[in-house]
Amino acid sequence: MRGVISNLLAKPKPDQRPSFRVLPPTNNQFHPSSIKTAYDSLPVPLPPNFLSCDPSHLPPDSKPITLTPINFPASGFPEYDGCVAMVLDHVLSPSECKTLLQLAEQSVPEIIKAVNQGNTHCDGSYTAHPDPFRPVKTLFTVHLYLNDSQAEDPSAELAGGSTPFFSPDETRGLDVHPKAGRVLIFQHYRLVHSGDDVRTGTKYTVRMDLLYEFVPKEDLDDEGRKVQDTDMVQDTDIVM
Repeated sequence: MRGVISNLLAKPKPDQRPSFRVLPPTNNQFHPSSIKTAYDSLPVPLPPNFLSCDPSHLPPDSKPITLTPINFPASGFPEYDGCVAMVLDHVLSPSECKTLLQLAEQSVPEIIKAVNQGNTHCDGSYTAHPDPFRPVKTLFTVHLYLNDSQAEDPSAELAGGSTPFFSPDETRGLDVHPKAGRVLIFQHYRLVHSGDDVRTGTKYTVRMDLLYEFVPKEDLDDEGRKVQDTDMVQDTDIVM
């Protein structure tokens, strides 16, 4: 995760430019035609060892990463038994999140505002066939939160902005609240969710998909690994 974000900032590709959006409180209305979700980004120099995976280069405020699987049946969602979702905390430190936001603002000086899109939905898969015998497909959504909500830190400016999961009939909900450095990963299929309204402040999050490649058995070694690696496409939104 640290390496992916660093690589996206250091080596933007013309056909894979990050999409930046600002999510203000929903009482601010904007005409849909004025909402712009993709535009040119500028390359920005990264600080030395920024997002390094080397333990000797971790910032002083970094903490060990913790993994918490979401147990849907135990949380009152028996219909999602077998579905995969998890929360990783401390993937980035608060100082790294702050630096990443500063770099994003340098990369895209133009700030575009858009209303929060909170309709319930299931994420769809992106499928492509760069090789007719090796299709690629996204199966999981990844959210990296870059600032705290008041649910995690009462002194934070952001109120709202959680990622709630809903029962299919939308009568039950389970919130995952923004916290700087937190990563939420969940499968596209079946999991009904939305983005909660931002009531005060601004929500900053990076959205990514996990892309999988079909590899024929004859291209795997005895341990099930690919004999040759191919380039992987990243589908990424940076939401501000």
